[in-house]
Amino acid sequence: MKKVRIEKLNGRDVYPVIAEGLESFGIPLRLKSCQQVFIKPNLVSDVKEYIQNGSNTDIRVIEGVLQYLNNYNVKIFLGESDMGPQLKGRKVEYALKYMGVYDLQKKYDFTIVNLTHDEKTTVKFSNPLFLKEIELGKTLLDADLIINLPKIKTHKYATLTCSLKNMFGTIPDPLRVKYHPNIHAVLADLNSLFYEKMFVIVDGIIAMEGNGPIYGTPVNLGLLLFADNPLAADVTAARIIGMAPEEIEHLRLFKEHYALLDWNHITTFGNVALEDVYKPFVRSKLNWFLRIERRLLPRPWFLKFIYSRFALMYIVYPLRNVIKRLRGGASSWYLDTESLHD
Repeated sequence: MKKVRIEKLNGRDVYPVIAEGLESFGIPLRLKSCQQVFIKPNLVSDVKEYIQNGSNTDIRVIEGVLQYLNNYNVKIFLGESDMGPQLKGRKVEYALKYMGVYDLQKKYDFTIVNLTHDEKTTVKFSNPLFLKEIELGKTLLDADLIINLPKIKTHKYATLTCSLKNMFGTIPDPLRVKYHPNIHAVLADLNSLFYEKMFVIVDGIIAMEGNGPIYGTPVNLGLLLFADNPLAADVTAARIIGMAPEEIEHLRLFKEHYALLDWNHITTFGNVALEDVYKPFVRSKLNWFLRIERRLLPRPWFLKFIYSRFALMYIVYPLRNVIKRLRGGASSWYLDTESLHD
């Protein structure tokens, strides 16, 4: 039997809710035997507009976890990987800057790690669904405890993005879009490395429906979820927004191949019942442009061409406003050392 704590904030400060949630799962005892803790927020965008609309983990949640961990004698790391080519995508440093995470280093003792530039270790899988091996950052692999801080959002390719999907950002390769044709199997394999040492705090304060995970519509749920099992957290989040867990392929694959958790045996507790916060979300729908993009982007020849400097500068950049309308939004541009935001 796995439990998930659901807390409706109802105007309460975030920190006391986080402290109580962590303590209800015995995290203080786990921290006493830890040397390194790795915090993995969702930092999918570095564009202010989308951050303000709830694309990234709420800074209050990040600060609440840092404030709590600073009461313990542990080394604290917070990290994510870059996304996209050098000229276009999402840079961890910009996302952290715009969110105010660097400012938190003046108050709390922690180290920021860009996993794209971290020392790498090759991990091999013995009985994978898809991944035979993958390079991952050593700082992440060395952590005794991973605190996963996902958002509740619909996702154009993965249906739901929450705990399991949030770990996709730990893959150091900025062009990890190449894994999208097999995204569900990749997520199941990847999370098999971490789920036994993971604790999840799901940010459902401002969630996202529709064209998620970046360009969707904000939904004020005012929730925080706590779980010591990422699958249990994701099943609960899915049920809250009107999704059956079995329709989300990476949850089903992870359950069948790794977790062996009967999701009918997941119970909830907290200051509110699941049925009282039930709110069906508008699903992400792919228009013709996104369907073509989904087919072409992961193909090695197309990925190499479209992310080449020539194509980005002389095709994609001139058409950026048209592409923005077709995609529902736009990521950042980095021309030389300057960041230009649409």
